[in-house]
Amino acid sequence: MQLGPAKISREIRRLFRQPLENLGYTANRIFHDLIIRPHNIVSQGNGLHSQKIAIYLIFPQEGLNFSHRKTIDELSRNHYRIIAVSNLKLKNEDKDELLNSVSQLIERKNFGYDFAGYREGILYNLREIRNAQKLFLINDSTIFPIQKTSNWIKQAEQSGYALTGAISSYGNNIKVKTITDNIDLVKTNNDRRIRRGIHYSSFALMLDKEICRTTFLSGFFGRLRLSNSRANVIRLGEIGLSRAIREAGFTHGYTLTPEAIKEAIKEVDNHELLKALKNALIPSDSTFGHQLQALIDSFEENSTAWKKDSAQALFVLSTQYHPAYMLPHLLYSKLKFPFLKKAVARRLGPRGANVYNLILRQSNNAEEVVTDLSEAGNSARKI
Repeated sequence: MQLGPAKISREIRRLFRQPLENLGYTANRIFHDLIIRPHNIVSQGNGLHSQKIAIYLIFPQEGLNFSHRKTIDELSRNHYRIIAVSNLKLKNEDKDELLNSVSQLIERKNFGYDFAGYREGILYNLREIRNAQKLFLINDSTIFPIQKTSNWIKQAEQSGYALTGAISSYGNNIKVKTITDNIDLVKTNNDRRIRRGIHYSSFALMLDKEICRTTFLSGFFGRLRLSNSRANVIRLGEIGLSRAIREAGFTHGYTLTPEAIKEAIKEVDNHELLKALKNALIPSDSTFGHQLQALIDSFEENSTAWKKDSAQALFVLSTQYHPAYMLPHLLYSKLKFPFLKKAVARRLGPRGANVYNLILRQSNNAEEVVTDLSEAGNSARKI
């Protein structure tokens, strides 16, 4: 097979780009550890001490709000020792409030987003973590719990997996031409190329003692390649951790599976499907956005063909976009998913704000409903 000039040029660039990128990541880590880390402020708090540890990564640009307090209350209710890592220096009143609830507070510069913050919480507390029963990594990019119909923390603790995530993403590795294309989940999950891209969302990761009591965490996070690029943090941190867990032979899974999402979509009637399609938060000017609008416009109340196409479309779109954005209302109303991504409101304009407020109203939390949406958008990592 002959290689054309364009192919040869790409291969040459790739050959040189990878070593240069790795050198840059290594330089970032050295710079962080030698220059940035010495300026971290570590304070001990009055919170619970336990063999169950939560590292809670926050980025409260407008100060602590109801979502931070809600998550801290839930962690305390489940008897977690809370290590709060703030990716900015806190106001004195916020710091005092946190220190009454957490056992340790680390204030640091926002370098490397959430995974660099998780790294600091882990490396500062390796001795305790190696004796831990559970390690829960969670950040403030979601409101959690949005509802208390179930205890997600208990569910994750009892999953039987070494790593339990709340939800996964296929990493846009499933290629489809239309939103009604058929996706064979069995074949998809056995496809090595696709499987390599499946990863667990970093806003909620529960690790069992099976991982904590090995050198895995010190090895992965000690060597973690740091970047201030959001895309690189997802690739090196979120996808990298999922891949390293698989390669190390640890069991892993999530509490909300693609199969469960597919079944939930099938069970709703045409009117509910129409509502879910209208609430699907994808770019309206994209190819899939135009296909979605055509499906909405062709709504037929009693049509089984329309129902089949719409159910398939919702599921396909949940594999192309993160389900937390694609199906926020369906996840909440039908699957009782307890995490609501704040960026639904922040990044997706009036449509996202409407869905966000609808869910908050249905959660019967008046305080959340009146919260400024700009405040709700402040997240540790803008996902």
